[in-house]
Amino acid sequence: MKKRNLYGRAIFFVAAASVAIAALLGSCVREEYNLRRPLDLTLQVGGDSLSLPLGVTDRLTIDSLLGAESLSDILVVNEAGEYVLSLDSLSISEDIDDVPIQSFLLDSIGTLRNFDVQMSVPAASVAPQAVRKSSEMAGNVHEEIDLDFEFDDISEVVEDLQEMYFVEKTRVRVLFELSGLPAQIDMSRVRPELVVQLPENFQIEDPLVDENNQIRVENFNAGPGRFFFDLPLNGLDLSETEMTDRKLHYKSVLVLSGKLFLQGDNVSARESATEVTVQSKVLYSVVDLEPSRVKGHFSLSIPPQRLSVELGQMPDMFTSPDAVLDFARPHILINLTTNTGVAVNAHLKIVPVYGAVPDESLTQDALLQIPAGDVEHMHTYRFWLAKNNEGMPEGCLFTEMDVSEILKRMPDSLQVWVDVSSDKTQVHEYVFGKTAVLQAGIKPEVPLVFGPELNLPYENTFSGLGDNIVSLLDGNQMEVIAEVTNSLPLAIQIRLDLLGSDGEVIPVCTTGEQVIRACDDQQQAQVSVVSFGFSGRDDVLQGKEVSSLRLNCSLRSDEKSAGLPVRPTSYFQARLKAKFEGGILINANKKN
Repeated sequence: MKKRNLYGRAIFFVAAASVAIAALLGSCVREEYNLRRPLDLTLQVGGDSLSLPLGVTDRLTIDSLLGAESLSDILVVNEAGEYVLSLDSLSISEDIDDVPIQSFLLDSIGTLRNFDVQMSVPAASVAPQAVRKSSEMAGNVHEEIDLDFEFDDISEVVEDLQEMYFVEKTRVRVLFELSGLPAQIDMSRVRPELVVQLPENFQIEDPLVDENNQIRVENFNAGPGRFFFDLPLNGLDLSETEMTDRKLHYKSVLVLSGKLFLQGDNVSARESATEVTVQSKVLYSVVDLEPSRVKGHFSLSIPPQRLSVELGQMPDMFTSPDAVLDFARPHILINLTTNTGVAVNAHLKIVPVYGAVPDESLTQDALLQIPAGDVEHMHTYRFWLAKNNEGMPEGCLFTEMDVSEILKRMPDSLQVWVDVSSDKTQVHEYVFGKTAVLQAGIKPEVPLVFGPELNLPYENTFSGLGDNIVSLLDGNQMEVIAEVTNSLPLAIQIRLDLLGSDGEVIPVCTTGEQVIRACDDQQQAQVSVVSFGFSGRDDVLQGKEVSSLRLNCSLRSDEKSAGLPVRPTSYFQARLKAKFEGGILINANKKN
């Protein structure tokens, strides 16, 4: 991971002010004089106190402090107007394996039943030539026709089947045919009043079929004594059919019931008191039985994913070994698009990686439950993985995950493991011949909102200042004072040290650490006054070579500012001055 040194030039204005003082005042002092006789060339300037204004800084925002140009790939402003580190996203696209149920593609299944229908007219009771109504000559019909077949060699991924839907060419066909009437009776005189009761588990959408899955037959439609219908079989309810040994044994019954009447105005006396046997046959079949989709409980196999998210370039202070990154509201946004009718459980595991070594002790995991979607269209689900749902956009599904835990120490990358399995407790839908796709985009986002444990250390050393600092401090007491207006939700703790050539600290800093207060809980700017005093007593600097000035800082959240966002309008501004107690004592007796 590349690091960025973005803070030294702006945020720590005190260092720049110190350098400015050293350069400014050092240039006003001449230490070489061409005199022939010894004189006391000590000069007191400023009386009891001398103050020199150093100016006012611009309003420094996060843009200017972090270097928005160099962070443009990861630093964005979200819809709420807050700065967010938007890290690299992951994309996953996986075709879900087909459910191998080719054994369902069966040819036509049919049943033929032959039976006799008895039609009779009672004997005449009055006169031999009496005429009788045709309605008195009738035959009762009641036949139950079994349909019995098996789906076999069903794949092990199918736990059970609930419903099956078929292609348009799958049809239910029924033919009813009469024959064998006596020659004196014309077949065209026979009128049916029959009901065809289709199996209840047949799903047929056709005007001939009523809500009870019945067809009423009151006329022969295929010639005298013949009726025929051919209906689309839309689906089959298999919920009451158990699967054993990878086979599904399906049984159903078609019932034909009602009466047959002999039409005509009269029935002659010679036809009375007769009994006629009519031969009948019913051909019942299901043709081109080809499923288009099925519903049931499946156990689909989806390959696991092992992916890596590179976090990109980060500021040096984020990657310091001493940094405590207490991000208050980091989250992972997952956009998942699918057209599968399978309810899916996605087990997500995220492991931070330092160098090339995953730290599994910091592993965070979550279970995403993806409902079965519309198999005809792609549908997108949005998941919000975070410690809580604060800031969650509308339409997201919340899943708890402590993302902040894996960012306490900024990793080089995140290892993402995704294990997907079908939810066996849910009814799934599978479409034959159509590829089911599972697509996911995984994007970590880290709003610049910090918790109370935040500690971002920063250290910088400014070299080449030794001569100027020694000249200024030679017998003088100097104080750098800054009045700072700060609306950033960050307090800044600062310490300055003078260093010798061997890197040791020269104890000239008299006022110690100073703190710039963060904004208040309404994000209103707060004013802080910080100062750094330096003493140039001879016993302190004697024999010391001042090599450099070291700046130590720590950025922290306090009780009021913790949880507040950094916004583009957040800023700080400093008014600077230098103060010399007792004025400046210029000693021109000393020579280099």
